[in-house]
Amino acid sequence: MYHVNKFSFFFCFSDSPRVNRVYFSASIKKSVTLSTQHQTIVFEDVLVNRGNAFDKSTGVFTCPIRGDYKFSFTIMKTRKAASSIVLMMNNNLQLRSYTPGLHDREMTNGDIILSLRRGDKVYLRGHDNGIGLNGDRYSMFSGQLM
Repeated sequence: MYHVNKFSFFFCFSDSPRVNRVYFSASIKKSVTLSTQHQTIVFEDVLVNRGNAFDKSTGVFTCPIRGDYKFSFTIMKTRKAASSIVLMMNNNLQLRSYTPGLHDREMTNGDIILSLRRGDKVYLRGHDNGIGLNGDRYSMFSGQLM
């Protein structure tokens, strides 16, 4: 017969807080136009930044703890023009999202899971110059340790 200690069962399977929680969510507050090709997108309106790994002044996430991370973004353009948004890790392209420029205010988005080491940097860039990005929380970037 198998016996389970009620205390140990609760301790192992409860929703006790994890020590290493890392996640962020940030948006563009005021619409902006990227002036140069390959410009890093800055998300200055930080909604949450658990672990303080996201730098709102640069738009760069710096990995504090080795692990698998999920990143997501949604971008709304303000102009009718074809453009690409790319997700970068340590200056290497990981994901590209394209809008054909058929309409004003087109949306583009992307999701990716990356295995990161401490110190790795993840950020978004506009592939083309002159891309207008809509603010008012239409354009968002988030990431979390899984």
